[in-house]
Amino acid sequence: MLATLFNMRTWQVRWVVESANDRLKRWRYLDRTVPNTQIPYVGDYDRIISAICIKYTPPLSSGDTEEDIAFAAKMVYLSRQPNELRNWIETEGIDRRTFIWTKLDASGVTPEFPQLSEEEIREITLGTYQVKMARCYTNEYINEDGNYEIHVNEDVENVVSARIQSRHVSAKKYYCWIKYGEGVAQAWYCKCKAGSRMVGCCAHITSVVWYLSYARHQDTPVHGVQDWAVHLEDAARVIDETDREESGTEE
Repeated sequence: MLATLFNMRTWQVRWVVESANDRLKRWRYLDRTVPNTQIPYVGDYDRIISAICIKYTPPLSSGDTEEDIAFAAKMVYLSRQPNELRNWIETEGIDRRTFIWTKLDASGVTPEFPQLSEEEIREITLGTYQVKMARCYTNEYINEDGNYEIHVNEDVENVVSARIQSRHVSAKKYYCWIKYGEGVAQAWYCKCKAGSRMVGCCAHITSVVWYLSYARHQDTPVHGVQDWAVHLEDAARVIDETDREESGTEE
């Protein structure tokens, strides 16, 4: 967990460096390995191209300095906080099979779950990647009937649960829990590798928050992934039927 938090903070600092390198590599000369004969000149070329980028491209960061400082302070503060929801779930055995959760369609339940904009969701994730991935996870999670299933328990107030499919392992699903209050998602915990971090949240958590707080309130509904396999013929069955027709002709 500490490594995940460290990586998250490091990424927030390194992205501007990587973005600057990306601009340089858009130039064909700097996008490939140069021969040793170019070593005396490559430094000059790099400085010339950097000067052109600085002069004619917009700045990589155009945010407000005070907001950036407050954002960094928030990350440092959150990195020092324990995940109390995880501790509670593991202590009380909420994640055990004996603890019964009821499946419900999320479209018409938990009306008290906070309604948020995508910008407010980005304040939770502390980044844009998870929000971009939320739609993909949601499309895959919606079942054939167009329902988005969440799990609730009458004895656990203001907590919803879901099982989100892993994007990397088809046979694996991650349990996640979200605790919410009036107008805010208070805490979250997912059983994926990065699911217990307090600096932002994983894409599985984001997908649930994104659907419950944003997508289900929009005029345009979110649809699940279409099963294109229904338009395909089973080759084994087609061959078998062809063999039968040929046998009938021979007789």
